[in-house]
Amino acid sequence: MQPNPTIREITTLVSQLSETDQAALLKALKAQVLLLQTRRLDQSVKPNQVEMEQIVEVVRKVRQIRPDAAA
Repeated sequence: MQPNPTIREITTLVSQLSETDQAALLKALKAQVLLLQTRRLDQSVKPNQVEMEQIVEVVRKVRQIRPDAAA
């Protein structure tokens, strides 16, 4: 299986850089990948209208029903 032409070109270009520049590029690339993954995750999360007051109310009710849950 042949590598993707883009990957080959990237590899060729990176191999021409100094080790210091390669390390800087790797760090920037990792940050970029993390940012892209974060954006994808953010887009995949469905919006909700739950407010903190509603959450607190449910927790209080559960604690009344289950006294051991208060600990």
